Amino acid sequence: MAGQYNLILLAGQGLDATTCQWRWSIRDNAGVLTPVDLTGYAARAQIRSSITASGSPLADWTTANGKIILGGAAGTITPVVADTETRDLWSESLAQCGLHKGRPAYRLGYWDLELVPPSAAVRRFLQGECWIVPEVTR
Repeated sequence: MAGQYNLILLAGQGLDATTCQWRWSIRDNAGVLTPVDLTGYAARAQIRSSITASGSPLADWTTANGKIILGGAAGTITPVVADTETRDLWSESLAQCGLHKGRPAYRLGYWDLELVPPSAAVRRFLQGECWIVPEVTR
């Protein structure tokens, strides 16, 4: 079952290990967390304006295009997205959906992140809404 994670992007700020990273771990019967070895896995994530939107996604991040880095035995999943890419996602036509740390946040749509093991079915790891907070400094 996928974890629920609403992705909040700051327009003009990229994503990397210092701003966004997830770790996939399994808890054993003793309560000890062990990272899942992601060696050989692929990953893919997309942002779309709606869950059923067809055509090109607003963002398309994969291990193949270098926008997601998997940490092998450490079990880490790191998006690597340039500041210009998050800036380009912002549009004044977006509807405000709430506040993020006192600033207006706008709804881009929905996103999910899937992990593809070498020889098994695709596993949806995270899913949720995607918001963006516009930048003031240009």
